[in-house]
Amino acid sequence: MSVLGGQIRSDLEQGEPGSISEMEKRVKRTLQHVGTLWLGCWLEEMDGVYPEPQVSCPCGEEAEYVRRRDGVIITLFGRVHFRRAYYLCPHCHQGRYPLDEHLGYKTGRLTPELYSIVGRLGAEIPFERARDLLHDLMGVSLSENSVRDATQGVGTEVLTQEQEWLADGHDMEVLLEHDRLPSEEKPDRLYGSIDGVKVPVDNEWRELKIGCWHFGGARDHPSRESHEQSRATVYN
Repeated sequence: MSVLGGQIRSDLEQGEPGSISEMEKRVKRTLQHVGTLWLGCWLEEMDGVYPEPQVSCPCGEEAEYVRRRDGVIITLFGRVHFRRAYYLCPHCHQGRYPLDEHLGYKTGRLTPELYSIVGRLGAEIPFERARDLLHDLMGVSLSENSVRDATQGVGTEVLTQEQEWLADGHDMEVLLEHDRLPSEEKPDRLYGSIDGVKVPVDNEWRELKIGCWHFGGARDHPSRESHEQSRATVYN
């Protein structure tokens, strides 16, 4: 609360705002500032006051505590700075940050949540516009290259998933397993559609095939909650 109170006092010292928009922007900056501090403190709290002297190493031996090291991650609130325990294995000479591994982030990079948002945004609009829109809406500053990397990374993940779906579609065991699913786990109706659009690829125009599956509840079940989901698949 002292951090929030200090930030509010700082806002008040800037003078009376001229519009509600200016007030909103000040509050947004305050909340982002508090968010980064909160996350940093939370991370250090999770790391504990007294680090374990040793932790298990993937090589099968024990990694030994060295010291706390600075870390930074780029989150939905901006850059978060914190310190956490660092371990070094005397056998394989590999360093480890147990907290990083446990929470699933890599220091100096986007958090998975922000990574997903940036990747989806970059897939919809040009990278430069995505960067600017991200800053305007969320107050997060990224380079155009960071947007490009996230977008290409998410695209690779989607392509990998589609390849797995394609392989499953030709795997008789998987198909038989689906046939054995209880009827309540199967969609009442399944719709498929496909279309094509011309896109520039490597200085030439190619047709991009887009397929989409829709499934939802049957019309003859009015008491059942209607649900509709869709999955889009892109084919070159």
